Amino acid sequence: MANTAHLTHIYKVYSDGSGFKGGISASAVLYKKYKVIKVLHYYLGTIKEHTAYEAGVGAAMGLHLLKATSPLQLH
Repeated sequence: MANTAHLTHIYKVYSDGSGFKGGISASAVLYKKYKVIKVLHYYLGTIKEHTAYEAGVGAAMGLHLLKATSPLQLH
């Protein structure tokens, strides 16, 4: 599916959230065609304070990146 998206869409966003080495983090990457335009990464905290499910914030970060591609941006 990702290969098809690269052929049919100009902008793509991939996001993920997970636990690693006792911490919970999330990230999102914005591509324009095959070029990385922007990367966001956020450390939520320790695994004692947060869960990997909370790292779904990566999806929200991805939406934030897509918003920046909109020709109707309001500033």
